Amino acid sequence: MPFNATQFRKQLKHGGARPNMFEIIITPTTKIAALMSQSGIAANDIKFMANSAQMPGAIIGTVPVPYFGRIVNVSGDRVYEDWQCSIYSDEDFGIRNFFEKWNDMMSFVNYDTNQEHMEGGVNDYVCEVDILHYTKTGDVDKRYKLHNAFPHYVSQVELSWQANDQLMMFEVAWKYDYFTTSWAKYEGKSITGVTTNPGNKPQQ
Repeated sequence: MPFNATQFRKQLKHGGARPNMFEIIITPTTKIAALMSQSGIAANDIKFMANSAQMPGAIIGTVPVPYFGRIVNVSGDRVYEDWQCSIYSDEDFGIRNFFEKWNDMMSFVNYDTNQEHMEGGVNDYVCEVDILHYTKTGDVDKRYKLHNAFPHYVSQVELSWQANDQLMMFEVAWKYDYFTTSWAKYEGKSITGVTTNPGNKPQQ
C-alpha cells in the first residue's frame, strides 16, 4: 500500500526534528567582548533574544565543460552564502547598539577610514558563532560552527502606528569563511563537538 500513515510514522523514530528548538552562541574576542560591555549586554543575552536563524547551506559551484556537443559538469569552488538571524530588541536597545558598534568597528559610520579600528587586523572583529539544534528532550542533536564570522549587515526596522501587539525585531546578516558541523548520528545523548575537515576528527 503506497499511502500508509503507520509506515510513515515508523520512519520518524524520534518524532521528527523541530525547527523551533535551537539557540545561537557567540564566542566574542576581547574587543568584541568590550563592545558588549559598553552596550550593557552579555553573550548570553543574544542567545535568549535570537528569534530565528538558519542552518547554513552546503553549496559547491560547477564548471560546465563542453564535450562532443554535450555539457559535462564538474565540481567547482565551494561558496558560503550569508548566514542570517532575527533578534528581538528591548527598550534599552542594548543588543542593537552592540551590533551597530560592531559594524562601526570595521568601518566608521561617519568617516571614510577604518585605520584606527584595524590595529589587531581581521582577528579583532571576527568571532565564532555556534548554532545548536535540540531534541524535544533537551539534548543537542546537531551543531554548526561558523568560523571567522562578522555582521556585515544590520537591518533597518520598520516603525508604524499600526504595529500593535508585537515586539520589535531586526535582522543581522553575517559573512564567514567556512563552517564545521557534527556528522555524528544522534543516539540518545548530546553531541558535544563538530567535525574538522579533513579526517572526520571531532573538535570540542
